[in-house]
Amino acid sequence: MKLDEKKKAKEKAILNHVYSDTNYEIIPSERPDFTLKAKNKDEVFGVEITELYLSENHAKAMNLKSQNAEMISPSYERYKQKLLEVIADKNQKSMQYSKDVAYLELVIDDCEKQFINADKDFFTLLKENEEMHQVIAASNFKRVFVLSKYKNAPIVIALEA
Repeated sequence: MKLDEKKKAKEKAILNHVYSDTNYEIIPSERPDFTLKAKNKDEVFGVEITELYLSENHAKAMNLKSQNAEMISPSYERYKQKLLEVIADKNQKSMQYSKDVAYLELVIDDCEKQFINADKDFFTLLKENEEMHQVIAASNFKRVFVLSKYKNAPIVIALEA
């Protein structure tokens, strides 16, 4: 399997946490990563997939599966700021995306899964954060989904304006 095929397969696995092939026609593309059409509707929308790391060093260590990587449990503020940065970065890039879709959505895979044992209130704080709502409202994304883990189970946090 080529590198591009592996990347697209990984993105598809991430996408399937939010959207299933059962309910949607999922078409791989670039800019955005996927075009989706609900099987019972005519509306077509785009989904961009991205990964969240707290730092470049964390990204390298996680991707290399380094045994010596120091994993720092982030504070709520640091995590929120990183999420806001990722949304802003992807929003800037979305200006170049296909205009053949009704709207865009963003799926962020929290690769560090630092909040496996976090207090559930942490996720409520994210969902109710006014700054998060404002950034999403000002972006080209109708909704933003964050994939993470809570108590060792995968979770999807839907963030909207």
